[in-house]
Amino acid sequence: MKHVLVLGAGQLARMMSLAGAPLNIQISAFDVRSENIVHPLTLEVLGNGLEQAIAQADVITAEFEHIPHDVLTVCEKSGKFLPSTEAIKAGGDRRIEKALLDNAGVKNAKYAVINTRADFDAAIEHVGLPMVLKSALGGYDGKGQWRLKSLDNVDAIWTEMAQCIAESDSQAIVAEEFVPFQREVSLVGARNKQGETAIYPLAENVHTNGVLTLSTAIDEPELQTQAAQMFTAVAESLNYVGVLALEFFDVNGQLLVNEIAPRVHNSGTGLSKVLIPASSKTTYAQYAICRWARHKPFARHQW
Repeated sequence: MKHVLVLGAGQLARMMSLAGAPLNIQISAFDVRSENIVHPLTLEVLGNGLEQAIAQADVITAEFEHIPHDVLTVCEKSGKFLPSTEAIKAGGDRRIEKALLDNAGVKNAKYAVINTRADFDAAIEHVGLPMVLKSALGGYDGKGQWRLKSLDNVDAIWTEMAQCIAESDSQAIVAEEFVPFQREVSLVGARNKQGETAIYPLAENVHTNGVLTLSTAIDEPELQTQAAQMFTAVAESLNYVGVLALEFFDVNGQLLVNEIAPRVHNSGTGLSKVLIPASSKTTYAQYAICRWARHKPFARHQW
């Protein structure tokens, strides 16, 4: 039986455990806060300490992006960590994420990084108004974000952002142009060690108060082709192994990448249940099996 260690002990680790069991893949979770090794479903404590967790595992991965960098470093040195620390850091730091998207040659919103008030003024000139401002670290589900629509609000918003930046030596703000998109869509795909990929259908996402509440599969070949090309570009730039999700803005039929998630993704949960036959693999099973070279990713559209 193969043993996968997941950094993080939340809902995605639980789902991977459920998906891995029929495939004879054991999943354990490392709680990065308590440093306990736990069973993902029962949360029974199985041990303590990162070194013990690593020693017991064949492969190590992560269920969320905000893993302490010292933990990532230790896991990477073991030679067991996938997809890569670079990918996890990109998912957790908007500055790294933006640079990755640029290097991969995929379209994304115009942006600027802000560390000082002078940077803020320059960003307004470069990006223009209206703009969306997001904390580089830690912001998610609409948190750590501001909208600047008028120069009258610059001072007030800067006061709040300056407080955010001051909270950590590594914090900053990323300013993005406001994109008048029609909807958000996302794509989940898998890539194995040979570079073979399998891509699931696009999903249209609905948010309530900034939180994803509904994902519905869509059958739009032109958008699917765009999204697949961008997925491949990002995955290849990272030499990615595992399941990767990209979120897009749909702007009159043209896609812009908004965010990446170097892991399984909530928008793929419904696709696994509705679109993928019982004999194939869910996105959560993909996350486990893509770690071994002999397995080819699998996805099937069933319209």
